[in-house]
Amino acid sequence: MAPIAVGDAVVGYEGSACIAVPWAANDALPADRPVTVASDAPPEAIAMRLETSPTHGRLFAFDPAQADGIGAPIPRPTEGEPAAPTDAGVLCYQPNLRFFHGVDTFSYALVDADGDRIGAAAQVDLRVADVPGETVSWQVASAVTAVAGDRSATVAWSGDPSSTYVVTPYRDGMPQASTTIVAERGATFSGLDNGVAYTFSVQDVLGLCVNGSCGPSQSAAPAVATPAAATTVSLAAPRAPIRYGERLAVEVAVAVSSGVLPTATAVAVAVSGPGGMLASTCEAPLGADGEGGCEVDGLHAGAYDLEGRWPSPSAAFGDGLGVLSGVVVQPAPLRVIARDASRAVGAPDPPLDAVVEGFVAGDGLDRLDGSLRCTTPADASSPPGRYPITCAGVSSPDYAIAFEAGTLTVTAPEPGGGGGGADGDSEGDGRDRPDDGGGRAGDRSAGGDPGSGGADGRANGAPGAGGGSADGGEAAGGAGAPGRTAAARLERTFGGRLVVRRGAVRIGCRLRGAPLRRCVVALEGADGAPIGRGRSAAHGGARGVAVTVRLRQAALRRLLADPAGQRARLRIVARARGGARTARMTVPIRLLAARQTLSGPRAAIFEPDTARPTAAGRRWLESLARRAVGVRRVVCAGHVASVAGPRETPFSLALARDRAVAACAILRAAGLTAPATETPRGKRNPRASDRTARGRALNRRATVTLIR
Repeated sequence: MAPIAVGDAVVGYEGSACIAVPWAANDALPADRPVTVASDAPPEAIAMRLETSPTHGRLFAFDPAQADGIGAPIPRPTEGEPAAPTDAGVLCYQPNLRFFHGVDTFSYALVDADGDRIGAAAQVDLRVADVPGETVSWQVASAVTAVAGDRSATVAWSGDPSSTYVVTPYRDGMPQASTTIVAERGATFSGLDNGVAYTFSVQDVLGLCVNGSCGPSQSAAPAVATPAAATTVSLAAPRAPIRYGERLAVEVAVAVSSGVLPTATAVAVAVSGPGGMLASTCEAPLGADGEGGCEVDGLHAGAYDLEGRWPSPSAAFGDGLGVLSGVVVQPAPLRVIARDASRAVGAPDPPLDAVVEGFVAGDGLDRLDGSLRCTTPADASSPPGRYPITCAGVSSPDYAIAFEAGTLTVTAPEPGGGGGGADGDSEGDGRDRPDDGGGRAGDRSAGGDPGSGGADGRANGAPGAGGGSADGGEAAGGAGAPGRTAAARLERTFGGRLVVRRGAVRIGCRLRGAPLRRCVVALEGADGAPIGRGRSAAHGGARGVAVTVRLRQAALRRLLADPAGQRARLRIVARARGGARTARMTVPIRLLAARQTLSGPRAAIFEPDTARPTAAGRRWLESLARRAVGVRRVVCAGHVASVAGPRETPFSLALARDRAVAACAILRAAGLTAPATETPRGKRNPRASDRTARGRALNRRATVTLIR
């Protein structure tokens, strides 16, 4: 510890021969450094040297052997020699003999054995009273306060504004360098250590209390302050509003005004909704640079305020608080799509319903308010044509619902036939042509004369006799002259999904009850626009044939970009041989690509040099998992930017594999259960040039291949 000289305040009386001044009593002096300048003093010895002399008196060494205590005179500063009191640490002050009373001062410094000053000088204030026998003491300033800052403290007190004050800080009970304040009642101490408690005492060196009458100021307690570095917490959220069902990515940064930020700390983020109600929380661990982040999920649509708190782990730093207001969560888009339907003229409407697409966060119809209802303006008397099917009746604050109309097709009976069945594929009833019967094919036959229809729907009978059966919509029947072939019906040979391979689909076209002559197949989009067409002729009395329909390029591009496939309508027209009439079929289907590779948004999917996905990358992968239909197998391929050149390195391949694994993990977590394979693509097949920051961001990605 370095020696420190601390100022003193001494009281005496007018005419005294020796007023003792214990100058070393409150100095910080190491025990192993004696206060002496004897000729045999060791090199570490300390002495006191006057810097300024008193104006109204003289200083002597204190000699207890003398009756008046006066020893050798202390050299004045101009004489340049250190004092050598016989009783180290005590001086005698003798006021002038002209009965001086009032305040006198002098200053001194500590010097080593070579006469070099150690530290700053200290001032001694001397109060000489003019009434012998009075009880005299120094007055203490009142209401002392100390406010901590960054490596500093501001001390204030109450007292006489014209007086002189000595302010002394103490650290661990040891006095530090004092400061004399004239005609002020405040001071700022800088250069303090953060996290250390300092005690500040304030002494009024001109205030004198006589016979105990000095007011309440002499009982004031010292003030304590612990300096700490100021801490700033910043919060950031995506500029673009997020949607319901998406995670809110919060970025935090903590900075301190001085010192080094402690490691292994975190910011507690609280998200509050309307009315200040707590909606969610997350904890953002901080890196060595003071930055970090966390994600919040489960937020409903609305506006939110974020508050980040950094609890300081050390007294050297203040607690940090950051606020971010006006973070908006928008409703998620939801599509209510009315299903297309058809019926014959005069028949009742089939059940009308809708498909709902876009639910997130595991929601279903029960998440919507109200009841879904679908209606059409067509009634039993409506003529043949196309009528809209509209749906309504549901709402939700978390969804922006778009209602899309469907189409009800009302069909008329074809020439020579009666009214069709409810599915638009049944044949006539035979009342218009005596030699062409009809009905509803099925398990039970109905007829009159010998040769009426059998259980398989084929019928022969007398001229003009009707015959038929019912099996749920596939019609065949027979009537007319004995031995004539009955009308033909199309069989459905496919399901509701068709897989497009090499740009085309193959449709089975098969007739029941007659040999096939020719089959024409047309594909239409959901908007009615043609997207593909094919035809094929049958030979040798075959009842079925395969028709290849090649998709148009624009439709194929749209299909390859959508994991959910494309809604379409399939129209089949088949003509039979031997005079039987044409059979038709129209059904809604969904087209799916047999193999499609998706590259995601035009943005970075992963953070630099890590397999941690960005917010945009996570949203894309989760959306892909929710929308993918009919997937048998998934292949996730990881890619990296080639900043150091195109040559592969162990790091680039390992990072690419980690990104592939991370992508597949997000797909599985979002509900895609198909078997998955992870493969590292490294620097191969870059999406953009790595010469720009934008290009490198696009190459921090993963591709997902869906196989059906």
